[in-house]
Amino acid sequence: MDDFTVAEAINACGGRFFGKEEDKEKIIKGVERDSRMIGKDWLFVAIKGDNNDGHDYIPSVFEAGALCVLSEKELVAPKGSYILVDDSVKAFQMIAKAYRKKLQDRGVVFIGITGSVGKTSTKEMIYNVLSAGFNASRTQGNYNNGIGVPLTICAVDPSVKTAIVEMGINHYGEMDLLGDMVAPDIMVYTNIGESHIGNFGSREGIFKGKTEVIAHMKDGAFIIINEDDDQLIKLKGKSRQKVYGFSVKNEDADVFLKDVEEKGIYGSDITLVIDKEEGKVHLPIPGMHMAINAAAAALVGKVLGMNREDIFKGIGEAAALPGRGRIIRQKGMTFIDETYNASPKAVKAAIDLLMTANERKVAVLGDMFELGDEEKRLHYETGFYAGKNRPDVIICIGELSKDIYEGAKYALKNGIRDEIEKDKEIETETTVKWFATKEDFIAVSDKYIKKGDAVLFKASHGMHFEELLKIIQEKDF
Repeated sequence: MDDFTVAEAINACGGRFFGKEEDKEKIIKGVERDSRMIGKDWLFVAIKGDNNDGHDYIPSVFEAGALCVLSEKELVAPKGSYILVDDSVKAFQMIAKAYRKKLQDRGVVFIGITGSVGKTSTKEMIYNVLSAGFNASRTQGNYNNGIGVPLTICAVDPSVKTAIVEMGINHYGEMDLLGDMVAPDIMVYTNIGESHIGNFGSREGIFKGKTEVIAHMKDGAFIIINEDDDQLIKLKGKSRQKVYGFSVKNEDADVFLKDVEEKGIYGSDITLVIDKEEGKVHLPIPGMHMAINAAAAALVGKVLGMNREDIFKGIGEAAALPGRGRIIRQKGMTFIDETYNASPKAVKAAIDLLMTANERKVAVLGDMFELGDEEKRLHYETGFYAGKNRPDVIICIGELSKDIYEGAKYALKNGIRDEIEKDKEIETETTVKWFATKEDFIAVSDKYIKKGDAVLFKASHGMHFEELLKIIQEKDF
């Protein structure tokens, strides 16, 4: 944050100011809700959580140099100025909205990203592309909710050309809140899948929730969609905004992913058609889903007027984040780190990636959460998909993953094979095992993982497979 005063924050949130009058005209240099991260002349947002109350840390943030505090409580003899509000989170969101408006008035383009899967990886790909032509900023980590989004907005430097904001929801009304804060000039939709379907009831419900943001976009703003998604295609011709599409299937799409020549876990050579002119670039991150992300990023670059050379340069320099398709090579092993989160669609994409490896293949899969009444069927279908692709070993961990195990067993028992695998000789039978906990698997992991293997780790974030990956990495097989 820069060029935004305490007085502007007061006006934005409607709070009551207590402190030195001269502090009102001082510039807020940053905003944070974590007292350990506060810097000089920052605004501290005191939030009462389930386990900690930010108000308890107000003395320490003033000692650290905080300029002002957002507080829900009247303070006794504070060592600095504060703004008294009824709700710190809502006040914070109102401040972020005001700061975003100021940045947009100065020409900063706000780009929102949402979808059931692939938000963060698409965000990073867009950032890579835009950074080749502009000074860009983006959401750090997965700060994509009612607190993370205002943190992202307030971290935007006025000198940037574009601000990329990831927007995640799991209930109706949340995207309306985020949309009010971000009011994106460009909104990117990756797909409508089954994540959080238990809270929305159906994919149609997820589509309805995800598109609440559109009401906060200006006429003539841009919406970018995956045209191959049966829900997102509904936006074509039915919006006051300009709708552009990327596609793997439609040659007439604004950006057409014409060909993907996969190089296994080393990435792929992709051919993109932009404005009817095709070009080829090496994408260093493996996976068909990453190639689709590159098409989305190319379309954002096109909408912003970037030339093809810079778009392709950004794609060629892309790198995966930890937990999101990162390839780790060590001790003669190859680990595919997909530990951040999981949905049925994302797990299937990760299995596809594993199957491109030349090494012996091990899929370590865990529970997928927030699938509602469909969870048993979706876990079973995911296991069935893993079984018919026939990696050498399928490990299933967690109570819900019993159904992954059953689905995989059924596919293997009945000789069902993926179309791609039918022409390949099967040198070994697939082993499929279920374990109740990560610890149970770790104790016998050397029976199933061998030196030289390619090993995939994929589960919902709550399974903490990043811990499992770390332990397996440290073992000598």
